[in-house]
Amino acid sequence: MGNAEREQTHRDMIQLVARDIGNHLKPSEYIDEVYKRFGVETTGSSVCKSLGSFANRLRADEKHLKKIGRQLIDECYGDRDLARYILNHVRL
Repeated sequence: MGNAEREQTHRDMIQLVARDIGNHLKPSEYIDEVYKRFGVETTGSSVCKSLGSFANRLRADEKHLKKIGRQLIDECYGDRDLARYILNHVRL
């Protein structure tokens, strides 16, 4: 099996695990879970290539984004229409 094929296989396994346990864990947790499920040793580099860096995954974490959304609504004194107005005007 070539490196490209092996990398693709590892990527698939890591992505399957991430669908089940979430996309916000440290690379070592994915490495351990892939080994438990498939008996395959993978690397932190494979995790980063498959899912993105840990810092970027945390920024895109739904719980974190919901918290920020709640903070925006709080800053708008509970006015969801004002929050929506602001979001529509800050689009890039």
